Amino acid sequence: MNHEVEQYGFTVISRAIEADEQRGLLAALGPVSGGGRRGLLGLPVVSELARSPRLLNLVHPHLPSEPWPVRAIYFDKSFDTNWLVPWHQ
Repeated sequence: MNHEVEQYGFTVISRAIEADEQRGLLAALGPVSGGGRRGLLGLPVVSELARSPRLLNLVHPHLPSEPWPVRAIYFDKSFDTNWLVPWHQ
């Protein structure tokens, strides 16, 4: 993983979130219209997962200090539902 992050600036981590966690997150979101939903750190289930040592330990080796989640967004992008998010593109 270190090599990919250093070379490309990102990596893909398979199964970072287990299937039961995915189902719980989708249930907590409820119906989503449009391209997604912002401000999800306000949901306890999202906040707890984002601040979990398991996920924070994935990014910690690549940062100069302790990681802290600052934004959680759910994307459901398709040709029919899309929205501009230039800060990460």
